[in-house]
Amino acid sequence: MTSTARSPRARITGRPAAWLDRWGAIVPLLAAEFIVWLGFGALLPVLEYGCKFLKSADYDDTLRIETRVRELRSRTVTFLYSVYRGDEHMAEGFTHHVCVDRDFKPRRFPDDAMKAMQAFVVDSA
Repeated sequence: MTSTARSPRARITGRPAAWLDRWGAIVPLLAAEFIVWLGFGALLPVLEYGCKFLKSADYDDTLRIETRVRELRSRTVTFLYSVYRGDEHMAEGFTHHVCVDRDFKPRRFPDDAMKAMQAFVVDSA
C-alpha cells in the first residue's frame, strides 16, 4: 500500500466541533490535490464525506495527512484520510467522488488515471 502525505498547518481551534466545521472544506481539497498530482483534468464532485475525530488539534499544529484509495471503480473513487500530529493519530475520514466531464456528466476515469490510482488502493485483506 502506498500513501501520499501533506503537512499543512492546522487553521482550527482545539475543539472537535471546529474540526467538523472545517472538514467539509478540507477533505474535498485533499482529494482534488491528489488528482492534480495524478496529472489529469477530470472533475471529481464530492458525493459523500465523513470524519471520525480521535483527538483535538490546536491552532498552528503541524499535521500530516495520509491519503489512500479504499475503492476504485470505473467512474467513482473513495479516498481515505488519516490525520496525524507526529505519531499521534488525530482523525480519520473519507470522501466518495464521481468522475464527471466539464458538463458534469458522469464519465469513466482515463486509463492512465486508473493505473496511477491503483498504486494507492488499500489491500482489502
